[in-house]
Amino acid sequence: MVKRVNPSELWGQPDRWLVDVRSPGEFAAGHVPGSISMPLFSDEERAAVGTLYKKEGQNAAIELGLEFVGPKLADFLRTARDWAAQKPLTVMCWRGGKRSASMAWLLQTGGLNVQVVEGGYKAFRQAGMELLSQISDLRLVVGNTGSGKTLILQEMEKLGAQFIDLEGLANHRGSAFGHLGLGEQPTTEQFQNDLFWAVGQMDLAQPIWVEGESITIGKCVVPNPLWEKMVNSDYWVVERSREERVQQILKDYGDSPTEDLLASLQRVSRKMGPQHAKTAATYIQERDLGAAVHLFLDYYDRFYEGGFAKRLGKNRGIIAGNQLNYQQIAKEILKNFP
Repeated sequence: MVKRVNPSELWGQPDRWLVDVRSPGEFAAGHVPGSISMPLFSDEERAAVGTLYKKEGQNAAIELGLEFVGPKLADFLRTARDWAAQKPLTVMCWRGGKRSASMAWLLQTGGLNVQVVEGGYKAFRQAGMELLSQISDLRLVVGNTGSGKTLILQEMEKLGAQFIDLEGLANHRGSAFGHLGLGEQPTTEQFQNDLFWAVGQMDLAQPIWVEGESITIGKCVVPNPLWEKMVNSDYWVVERSREERVQQILKDYGDSPTEDLLASLQRVSRKMGPQHAKTAATYIQERDLGAAVHLFLDYYDRFYEGGFAKRLGKNRGIIAGNQLNYQQIAKEILKNFP
């Protein structure tokens, strides 16, 4: 009989291959980090089986599924044997049902050490949400755009602090310009899966630091269990001068092509107001980016002061960010707030 494992056990199984037998489209939309795809059905085959199930019932769907899968069985086993030569296999499908059970039967019959994830990928997602709700001491670093929050937190992580890098996971810096130079973002589903995996490696009884963000980071959405903790957690404010912030933003975005900056401007032009947006566009076209950044900061500072900061929990202190030595700032934070 094939062993079934709880999805919460996946956080501690780097010594096993996690084999995802869902279709390529399902895998692309979201998967467990580090898993490998070995689809039982192609996207088209899965759709055909599902359609037949609705029209003619389970038996007809099973027969069609066997017709699709039969010619692939030998290749599945050969491929799995290559993987199993390195470490044992854990099989996952959508709900821990027929697809994973069928693949596990084949691999076990072929003499391989195999287990199945109870409840499948759906249960993994549920376990991830539950994991986030178990964080006991979430701490936020907040501050106006350009204050160097991410850089400070990265230095804190180097010094041993637990840091959830939401912007890194989302591949986005969090503003209308946050995608510049970074390439494509993951899907929200994959972003959340990567988040679950990162938190699953942490000690939930110890402090965990995160940067204050909106609930959306580009197109990625922070899951509700974490978001609810973020808006109720204690926070520390990074304060830097306007000019230092301008210089930090220019360092991050100053090499971006003019057309990309103008396209990003369109995302906030309505909220900035038509006159300010038009002026900012002129500055960008003239490559007077410092002047453009000052206009953007007027908009972002109003957003921060008028909304985000008021939704948070207790203000625990001010981080003097008026120095470029982020490692020293990180040391002071961890010394004063262990």
